[in-house]
Amino acid sequence: MSLYSNAGPYCPTASPMFHRFSQFSSKNKTATQRLEDFAIVGWLALFFGGLMGYQGSPWVYASFSVVLTLVLLSGIYRQTSYGYLFLVVFLWLGFWLKLTVHNIFQYDYAEPIGRFDGSSAAWDEVLWVATVAGMGVFLGRWLYTFMTRGAGMQITLDSSRVPGWYPSVRRIIWVLLVVITVGLAALNSIYGIQQSGLAPRTILVWPLNGVIYWLLSTGLSMSVATLLWWDICLKKDISLSIYAVFGEAFISTMSLLSRSIFVFHIVPPVLAILRNRKLLVWKDQRKFFFIIMVLGILFIVSLSIVGTLRSYLYQSNQDFRSTTQNRITRLQILQAVIPTLDERVVIKGISRLGVLEALVPIVETLVTSTEMDPAERQRKIKLHKLKPNVPMEAQLRTLVLEKAWLEKHLPELAIQAAIAKSQHRIDSLTPQEDKFFEDQFQDLVIEKAELEQALAERKKQTAIATVSWEGKSRLLLDEFGYQITTGLGSRIFALGVDRWIGIEGVMAISSYPQKSYNLFFAALTERSGMGGVPLYQKICQSIYQMVDMSKYQFASLPGATAFFYYTGSLWAVLLGMLFLTLMAIYCEYLVYCLTGNVLLCALVGMNVANAIAQLGVVPRQLLIHLGMLFGAVFILWLLQSSTLAGIYRWVFRSKIST
Repeated sequence: MSLYSNAGPYCPTASPMFHRFSQFSSKNKTATQRLEDFAIVGWLALFFGGLMGYQGSPWVYASFSVVLTLVLLSGIYRQTSYGYLFLVVFLWLGFWLKLTVHNIFQYDYAEPIGRFDGSSAAWDEVLWVATVAGMGVFLGRWLYTFMTRGAGMQITLDSSRVPGWYPSVRRIIWVLLVVITVGLAALNSIYGIQQSGLAPRTILVWPLNGVIYWLLSTGLSMSVATLLWWDICLKKDISLSIYAVFGEAFISTMSLLSRSIFVFHIVPPVLAILRNRKLLVWKDQRKFFFIIMVLGILFIVSLSIVGTLRSYLYQSNQDFRSTTQNRITRLQILQAVIPTLDERVVIKGISRLGVLEALVPIVETLVTSTEMDPAERQRKIKLHKLKPNVPMEAQLRTLVLEKAWLEKHLPELAIQAAIAKSQHRIDSLTPQEDKFFEDQFQDLVIEKAELEQALAERKKQTAIATVSWEGKSRLLLDEFGYQITTGLGSRIFALGVDRWIGIEGVMAISSYPQKSYNLFFAALTERSGMGGVPLYQKICQSIYQMVDMSKYQFASLPGATAFFYYTGSLWAVLLGMLFLTLMAIYCEYLVYCLTGNVLLCALVGMNVANAIAQLGVVPRQLLIHLGMLFGAVFILWLLQSSTLAGIYRWVFRSKIST
């Protein structure tokens, strides 16, 4: 039973899954049924693709996939609350989808993973932790349903909850809110009070920095949701006022330089409106499709503008453009790889592809010397034979990583002995294979020379362009053009897959050897401070430890699942996620009881779910965040309170009589 049982559009019921499978081949399908069929086929394709790339036990991956997907479905079907829905979506994105996509495309994780070695046992441990976390979330939902005995709330448009003074000053309030939103956003952008990843450029009297940030990140969106819900309760046409939601999200996103703000401010109210669309007043239904188009355009433009501004503000080089930074990164790779492969460089008496060739027997020797399952040993030996059809640059990277992992499992003398025995060439290369490697080497040398020449030319052009504001503007427009065209696909892909917190945190903490309850309590009581390096940054070996904290404020985040695994106990993960799930649902329930505002419930639900998903660095700040959140909800309750309205009328009449 839903928290909002008998709630009409809020709580759509769905046919049982066995019924959906029985209707899978039916020709008379609704659009929803076809969408479900597409989702099933897509999930199966991703599952088998991820399974083929998984390095641990297939049964562990299968169990992990089933549990995480069932938890996701428990949030979509028979919906308990918006907060629970968002929480399970974050869990599914941060663990299952991210792992599966990485397994299929075999690319590096964006976040640091500490000492994680990628062994079968290590991967299985990570997935068991994530599976237990999913079970804890589902048990939290079940426990809430059991405790409430299925009690629900009827969603109605109760105009008595709207303050009596609002209808007469409605337009003034809306205009005032727009002015405050634009003014605060401009103030924050100009003076750098609080922007994502940057240290504040302006320190105001305490606590104004925190208040302005909270208003832009949370408070203004709550204000828009409140006014919009009051309009809905008064049966006003919202086909125009809905744009205030889009505008606030767009402006706050650019001011805070946070791409995710747009999603977090748009998705909750839009989802709540769609779920309750039968209760709304739309004078022109055709505007709905125009609204969707505007929303898509604003999303693309906001991603591009924020990407442009972040490139400009985050890069220390004069030429901040992404195309230049990509070339610099590629050049750094070639500068590191080419000397290693150059036939003129002699390392320990080995010449011409010597390092690459020598790494193969090194790895084979180390694998043979390491105690492991015979089948696993044979798999690793086959894995590290030279492959003529694979770029040697990629082979070198794979072999170096494997060698580093194996070295951790052997005494130092054994390693040196293994390396000493491997000082010889591999005679298995045919003349054709030898020619293939030689051609690849020459291609890399040519590419390096071309990059050096192009970057030198760009450096001259940039030095001239940055002298004037007109030149800087051209560079900004050039970067914006890249962000909205070539770079757009990668940004959306990163936002859809790699942005969500989850599996990397568990990878880093599971590989940390000193997990204990003492470590957990040390992380729990950690304090924030300018210039200090948080505990998790050390554990995950984050590069953010080395940034200039007086200019930048970046941090890798473990997430709630990894945070509870500081203890090294799966029971702690299970009970911790159960507790946080109950907290998320009851937070939303409290908002509903105080305000009756479904849009506000969705926003608070998203806010709490996101706070849980990102938990781990200075967790005590979660209490401060929740305190400010529910302080605002309490103020809204006072504004809607009939008692306060009576006091207002009494004071107003007393002034008139005097």
